[in-house]
Amino acid sequence: MPPRRSHAQFNLPLRRRAELDGLRECILCGCCSGFCPSYWWNPDKFLGPATLPRAYRFVADSRDTATQERLVQLDDVCRRYRCRSIMNCTEVCPMHLSPSRAVEHLRIKVLKDAMQPLTFNRDTIMAIEHAAPGDLLNILPPRSEHASDASSLLVRADHLEVFRLALPAGKRTPSHAAAGTITIQCLSGRVELETSTRTQIMTPGTLVYLADAEPHAVCALDDAVLLITILLHRS
Repeated sequence: MPPRRSHAQFNLPLRRRAELDGLRECILCGCCSGFCPSYWWNPDKFLGPATLPRAYRFVADSRDTATQERLVQLDDVCRRYRCRSIMNCTEVCPMHLSPSRAVEHLRIKVLKDAMQPLTFNRDTIMAIEHAAPGDLLNILPPRSEHASDASSLLVRADHLEVFRLALPAGKRTPSHAAAGTITIQCLSGRVELETSTRTQIMTPGTLVYLADAEPHAVCALDDAVLLITILLHRS
């Protein structure tokens, strides 16, 4: 026999319940997608303002038990970042909701989760002796690191970080955005760099500059090593 379904109620504290205001009232009319130019141009890639706020409605609900599965399904630059904040969706919503704001909150949530595997442990950082001004650095990794999935922080200053990222073939970083202006230089191998506007193949000797908070993902086509520089905007 199938397991009996529980009829227990899972109540939310008032503070957490208020976080769902502006999300649960959607009546699924589709007006927002019908007036979204980004959805007209990319209906096969961009999920649109009718779908993304519904996804965020559950991601924002602390009772949800499938948050990570939902975020994995949204791990695609075009699915989230085709929104250009034109605000047509907000103008035409009969319930006076703001799908654009919900999409922005979803982006932030996904980016925070995506940055976790790329975050250096602060205790480890403080324990490593980084290069001092004027020191010579060998930016090429040891041979043992070429086929590994590892990061080595080379330079750390108040507003500057330089690190080397080694990716084995087939490894893909989650879509994320750096906390500042960034350059990515390919030292060896080939990688596919995906941003909100294009996808490019990087080969040894090529460099890409990305603006502050530009979402991007990298997929290693071969065992690859990247040199990444971030100009941080710390207070």
